[in-house]
Amino acid sequence: MASVISALFKAPSTKEDPGPDSFLIKTDDEKYGLSDQLLRELFENSSDMIMISDFDGTINYLSPNLTKLLGYTVDSFKSQDIARSLVHPDDRKTYYTTFYDVRQTPGKSCSMLGRFKHADGNYVWIEGNVTNMLHKAAANGIVSNFRNITERKNAQEKLLQSEERYRKIAETAQEGIWMSDENMVTVFVNQKMCDLLEYTAEELIAKHTYDFKENPGAKDVFERLERRRLGNIENHESVFITKSGKRIVLEVATNGLFDDNGKFLGTLAMLTDITQRKADEDALKRSEANLSAIIENTTDLVYSLDTQYRIITFNKLFKKTMKEVYSFDVDEGVSTLDLIHTLDPETAEKWRQIYAKALKGDTLNFVNEYPFGDGGKVYLSYSVNPIWNGNEVIGLSCFSRDITRQKLDEIAIKKSEASLRTIFNNIDFSCILIDTDGNIVSFNELAQQFTRRNGDIVLAEGVSILDIVRKDRVPFISKVLDEVKKGKRINYQGNYQHNGVDEWYDMTWFGIKNQDNEHLGYIFTNKNITEEKKSEIEREKITNDLLRRNKALEQFTYIISHNLRAPVANLIGLSSLLKSTDTDSEQLEIATGIDTSANKLDEVIKDLNQILQANEQVSEKLQLVVLPDLIANIKESISHLIEKENVNLICDFCEADSLFTLKSFIHSIFYNLILNSIKYRRVGSSPTVSIKTQKNDNNLVILYQDNGRGIDTIKYKHDLFGLYKRFDASVEGKGMGLFMVKMQVESLGGSINIKSELDKGTEFRLEFPIRTDQDHL
Repeated sequence: MASVISALFKAPSTKEDPGPDSFLIKTDDEKYGLSDQLLRELFENSSDMIMISDFDGTINYLSPNLTKLLGYTVDSFKSQDIARSLVHPDDRKTYYTTFYDVRQTPGKSCSMLGRFKHADGNYVWIEGNVTNMLHKAAANGIVSNFRNITERKNAQEKLLQSEERYRKIAETAQEGIWMSDENMVTVFVNQKMCDLLEYTAEELIAKHTYDFKENPGAKDVFERLERRRLGNIENHESVFITKSGKRIVLEVATNGLFDDNGKFLGTLAMLTDITQRKADEDALKRSEANLSAIIENTTDLVYSLDTQYRIITFNKLFKKTMKEVYSFDVDEGVSTLDLIHTLDPETAEKWRQIYAKALKGDTLNFVNEYPFGDGGKVYLSYSVNPIWNGNEVIGLSCFSRDITRQKLDEIAIKKSEASLRTIFNNIDFSCILIDTDGNIVSFNELAQQFTRRNGDIVLAEGVSILDIVRKDRVPFISKVLDEVKKGKRINYQGNYQHNGVDEWYDMTWFGIKNQDNEHLGYIFTNKNITEEKKSEIEREKITNDLLRRNKALEQFTYIISHNLRAPVANLIGLSSLLKSTDTDSEQLEIATGIDTSANKLDEVIKDLNQILQANEQVSEKLQLVVLPDLIANIKESISHLIEKENVNLICDFCEADSLFTLKSFIHSIFYNLILNSIKYRRVGSSPTVSIKTQKNDNNLVILYQDNGRGIDTIKYKHDLFGLYKRFDASVEGKGMGLFMVKMQVESLGGSINIKSELDKGTEFRLEFPIRTDQDHL
């Protein structure tokens, strides 16, 4: 070993030719080569691990600090297959490639980065160099030095994650973020800022911030910049012009950015779009200007009173009407008590009571009917509303409107109710109409029959729906009404008993809305579904019975496959014992027969166990299976067969290369199919297997084809996937492969079909539902 170490660090033979691989300690007047002992100490106490292997990868030397680096002893490490056992699966290709490239060229050196499995089972990041020193006689090997950089990698990963989090915060912020340097040149904008101005980040960066403002006002801009240099935080409004030419108003909050020494680096600005708010403020001002115009142009009489019945505001129509009808001059501050005194005593008292009640906080809406012309009528609606200031009534807002046309329309509507009632009473389900206050507006005969039949309740218009339900149901119905008012449709089923017989009803609540989506009330319907429910219960009973029977069959199979193992093992042992004792030929023949039968029975029990285990695996957790990787694993596991029989495996996973499923099942399916294709290959031809995926709606189709001997599907059409069914006795087998494939495909919710002809190969079509991680088998 000393000679190898010396070869790695040997001193040059002359001063003129020091050599690239020397390692010297120099004094003032001479050079001394490092001793073998010192070199060994350097090797063994270095933070790097040194490994020397020959051309074939056999390890000749490992520095003892291997234990510190990876936790293994030298002997245990040497016994490992490094590439297969220690290198992370994702890094194996790089590992193989690096060592292959290095060993081809003497003196070549390559760096390598990857993950190795530590003795504690975790993977650690390793960085190092691999150098071909096979041409060096003393070393005669490939020299590798490695160091553990896991902490550095973890720190880098955390830094990247931190940067990513801050980037996401900036990119998802609901405010625009704009950073500029000390000269107001843009250095960063987030996506919201780009959305506001309709420019890409590339179009904004390196531009001055005032390039996008409307009339930027250079003086104001630079004055604000100087204040930021002094550390001032400011808010102001600015008008910007978007890329499409749209004018937007933004509220800008600015803050200076400084380094640790207090040097001004630039500006951070948060920008909020207040275009709509500014428009709303302008609209409010306009609305205030328009409010009086609206009041003046309405057909209603509008006026307001203070608590002393003095007039505060009014429109011209009110003033004109009071003058024409009552000869009363209306002005601000005039008391309406003077007007009331001019009315007849009964009418005057009525209005006193109305105003007094409204001043107590009640809103009063009523309609008065007045005779008009020859037998005609006029209808006036009134609305007297308290004006609140917090919890105090400070006045009244009053309106009056001529609703004669509306009342005449209502009369016409009532005339059509008789026709509607006929339709209402002839539908095949109960129906109750309810207003917004929860009071019954209307109902049909079936609804009346239902309430009388189930509770002896008589429906009546104007009665609260909560008053006709059982007290214990009131909280539930109240919650239903609240949900329906929010726009939901509530459906459930109820069970009632009538004369000792169960009856089932399907009940639905939904809302009534007008064309403006305003809530107008509720509709409750129910329909007798007793017959349908009985059928459903019967179906559930049959299903549960089938499940119970299936469970019993599984239990029976379990007992057969497990409880018979011990007796059968005893039979095998006893028969073997009989065969080994001195017996005559007849007894030997009997013992041999018993042994053969017991072994066959043991094989059957093992097969039952295998089937049971396959069924139990359905509860295994679903995972995403990458099909190319799966096929590669299978090829690797049977590589000796593939090489021996020269198997050509062609895969096309372009349309779909993964499936969310049970990995153990899908592995078993492909494993059995590929093994069958090899076992039942056509004499004189190398096996060729083609696997292709297709998408069909929400299903994944896998087409599996081979060029093997094929199966006579007409002759064996009833036994193709049967247990212990074999179609070619020239090859050893038990007839379980296709049975297991079909069982596992169907357990995954899929289907399998076969097409085959003798000497023309076989095609399997497997179809699986496309699942996600939210689905379950």
